[in-house]
Amino acid sequence: MAKVKVIDKGWKKLQKGFKKHLGGTVATVGIQGAEGQEVDSMYHGDLTDVYLGAIHEFGWGNNPERSFIRSTFDEKMSKYKKESDKIARGIFGGGTAEGALMLLGEMFRGDIIKKINSGIKPVLQPGSLINRPGAGSTPLRASGQLVNSISSVVQDRKKVQD
Repeated sequence: MAKVKVIDKGWKKLQKGFKKHLGGTVATVGIQGAEGQEVDSMYHGDLTDVYLGAIHEFGWGNNPERSFIRSTFDEKMSKYKKESDKIARGIFGGGTAEGALMLLGEMFRGDIIKKINSGIKPVLQPGSLINRPGAGSTPLRASGQLVNSISSVVQDRKKVQD
């Protein structure tokens, strides 16, 4: 059996630094907070932006999956990895963890919005509930309310779990 020699080029130090500087601080990005609980004006009834986003993100019933959060993260993962490396260096250089996390969160938020605006397949079918006059056939952009409800928040990890 071959032996593996692990050469740590700073990983343990990086982890220790993140724990020291970040503690329980996290950035969350998505449809959240009061904006996410608003009823989307394109619908009759009580369909909130969170619910509408979940239907598109995961698919439900006759609605196919049109992932805009998970797929954006997967597509841009190497970009976020590079940025998080810069953030780590910035924290060790005297920057704040909260500010760095906010920048990373806003970068992800911007990429999600760009993806939505570029059009996510499949297009809406002619009989679709939100295919209203002037709304076009591009998913997630009919009223603009869903896009406007996407936010980036930096907060204590304990508050996220509550």
